[in-house]
Amino acid sequence: MDSQQERNDLRDRIVGLGSVQGRKTYYPELKKKLQELERFKTLIDASGEMILLVELPAGEIRDCNKIVYEKLGNTKQEVTSLKIEEILFCPDKNNCIECLKDDRTLKRCNIHSSTQKIIPVELNINVVQFESTDFMVIVATDITKRLEYENEIISSEHKFHAVFDNFFQLTGILTPQGILIDVNQTALSLVGVTKEEVIGKYLWDCIWFNHSENEIVKLKDGIKKALQGELVRFTTTHKTVSGEIRYIDFSIKPVENSFHEIIYLIPEGRDTTENRVMSMELEKTKKLLDTILESMASGIITLDKDNIILHINTFAKTILQLQQEYIIGSNFFDVLDDNLFAKVKRMIKELNNDALSNSLIIPVHSTEITKFLEFTVYHLKRYDGNGVVIRIDNVTERVKFTELIIQSEKMMTVGGLAAGMAHEINNPLNIIHGSIQNTNRRLSLDIPDNVAEANRLGLDLGKVREYLENRKIFYYINGAQEAVVRASRIISDMLLFSRKSENKKYLCNVNEVIEKSIEILNSDFKYKEIMKKYTVFINFDYSKPIQAMICYNEIEQVLINLLKNGVEAFEGKEKQNDPNQVEITTQYSDDGHFVEISICDNGVGIPNANRNKIFEPFYTTKSIGKGTGLGLSIVYYIIKDRHDGHLSVNSIEGIKTEFIIKLPVKS
Repeated sequence: MDSQQERNDLRDRIVGLGSVQGRKTYYPELKKKLQELERFKTLIDASGEMILLVELPAGEIRDCNKIVYEKLGNTKQEVTSLKIEEILFCPDKNNCIECLKDDRTLKRCNIHSSTQKIIPVELNINVVQFESTDFMVIVATDITKRLEYENEIISSEHKFHAVFDNFFQLTGILTPQGILIDVNQTALSLVGVTKEEVIGKYLWDCIWFNHSENEIVKLKDGIKKALQGELVRFTTTHKTVSGEIRYIDFSIKPVENSFHEIIYLIPEGRDTTENRVMSMELEKTKKLLDTILESMASGIITLDKDNIILHINTFAKTILQLQQEYIIGSNFFDVLDDNLFAKVKRMIKELNNDALSNSLIIPVHSTEITKFLEFTVYHLKRYDGNGVVIRIDNVTERVKFTELIIQSEKMMTVGGLAAGMAHEINNPLNIIHGSIQNTNRRLSLDIPDNVAEANRLGLDLGKVREYLENRKIFYYINGAQEAVVRASRIISDMLLFSRKSENKKYLCNVNEVIEKSIEILNSDFKYKEIMKKYTVFINFDYSKPIQAMICYNEIEQVLINLLKNGVEAFEGKEKQNDPNQVEITTQYSDDGHFVEISICDNGVGIPNANRNKIFEPFYTTKSIGKGTGLGLSIVYYIIKDRHDGHLSVNSIEGIKTEFIIKLPVKS
C-alpha cells in the first residue's frame, strides 16, 4: 500500500473516533501513533542539523525543528510565518525555489538570522508530496566550524607551499611507483621547467636525471631500497638549463601510514657543487701545505693541549729516528727517548702563555757523527684549546760555524800576542844561540888562537876538551843549542799568525800535493817506521786532476800535519779486529766552487770535551816534549786566513776522526 492510501486510512480512523465503539477500537492505536510522532519530533528537535519543511511552490516555511529558530533568534511561530527566501541568501531571490529544486545536490549558501548574523550552511534538499501538496525538506548543516578548519587547512597549505617552494634543497613527493606528484620551485628553477611539464611522470624520465643513464640506474636502485624502508643517500648530478652539470647530495626517504605501509617517497637534493669545489680547493691547499712541510729542512710537529701528535713531517721522524708506523695520535712524551730529550719535555711543560716561544739546542750522538738539534716550541691557538708547534732544526753546521768564529777570534788574539812575543823572545834566543856557537868555537882545536891561548896558560886544549866530553859538557851545550833551534821554530810558527806570507798561489793539482806530502812523511826518519804499520788509502781518480788556487808549500804543510795527526792517533793503541788506516778522498763540491779534501782515520777519536779546543794554539793532549800544540792551529790559520777556506772535524770517540778541508777553486 502506498503512502496516500495509508494517509486516507488514518483519516477514516480519526473520523470514526466519534462513536464509542470506534473510540474503543482506535484510541489505543491513535495513542501509539501520537507517541511515535512525539518521539519523532523529539528526535528531530534534538538533531544538530537545521530541518525545514517548505511548501511548494509558495516557498512558505510550514515547520522546522528547534535548532532552526534558536539559530535564527526567532520563535517557531515567527519562523513558520516566513518564506524560505527571507532567511536563505540566494543571488536570485525571485527564483530561489526554482534554483533549489533544479539542483538538489549538496550546495553551500548562507542563512541570515534576525540579528543579522550570517550562518554558512550546507544544504541537502528532498521534495516530497503530502495530500497532493509538494513540500521541500531542507536539511541545513551549519558549516561555520568546518569553514574555519578549511580556511586553516588552506592557509597551512599556502604556508607549506611557500616554504616548500622556497626550500634551499630540491624537494618533491613521489608515489611508491616513483611517479612525481609534487615538486618545489627550487628544483624546477634549476632545470628551467614548469610543474605541469613534470607532474605525473616517473622521476627518472624527468630532466633532472635523463641526461645520464648511469644516474637513472642509481635513482631506480635508490627507490628500490627506499621501498624496503631504508633512508637512501647518494651523490648524483643534475644538468641545469644552461647545460652546466651540478653535483647533488641526493636522498630518498620513505613515508609510512599508521599501518606501516609506504605511501610516499620524499626525494631531496642539496646542491653541493660549490662545497665540492671548495673542498677540492681545500684539499689542494692541504696538499700544498703538506708538500711545503714535507719539503722543509726543518722538522715540524704539532701537538694538541694533551701533547697528542696531530701532525709530524718526514724530516722530524727521520731526525728523531722515530720508526713507529702509527705515530699520529701518540703522546709526544711517550715516543721521545727519556734520557736524550728530557730537557725538551721540560721545556714544553714549562712553556707559559706569556712566552711566544722557547728554544733549546741538544747534542745527539750516534755511531757516525754528533748532530746538534735545535728545538723551538711555539704556542698553537686552536678552537678546542691551546697546543704547541715544535720546530726541529739540524744546526750542526751553525754550531760548528759558531765554534769556528770563536776559534777565529782566538786566533786573531793569538796572532796579535804572537807578534809581540816573537820579537821579545827572539832577542834573548839569538843571544843564547850566539853564545853557544861562540863557546863551541872557543873550544875548537881548529882555531889557532884557541891553542895559543891555552899554551900561554900552560893548558893542554885537547885535555880540556877531553875533560868536557867526559863530563858531558858538550852534550849539555848541544842540548841547549837544539832547544834554542826548536824554540826558534816555534817562534817562526807563531809569526805566521801575525804577518801575511809572501808565498803566492797557483793553480795546482791537489792530488799531486797529497801524494808529495805522503812521500815526505814516508821519508821522515821519525815516521818512516811508524808508517809501515798503517795503511793510507788514496781515494781519487788520478786521470782527473782536482785543481784549486793554492800556495803549494802551505797546503803541503797542512796535509803533513793532518797525516801526522792521523798516524799518531794509532800509536800505542792498535786495534785487533780493525786494521789501522787513513783514507784520503778528494772531490769537487756540489756547486763546483770548492775542492773538498777528507782525511779520515779509524783511530781513537776525539773526546767531546776536547773537540772545541783542538784548534787553539798550544793546546795538546800529547805528553810533554812530543807536541807544541801549534800543529792544528797552524792548519786552521793556513786554511781559513791564507786560503779563505773552511776546516771542520767530525769525530766519534773510539771509532774515527775526519778532517774536512774546503779550498776555493778560484782565488
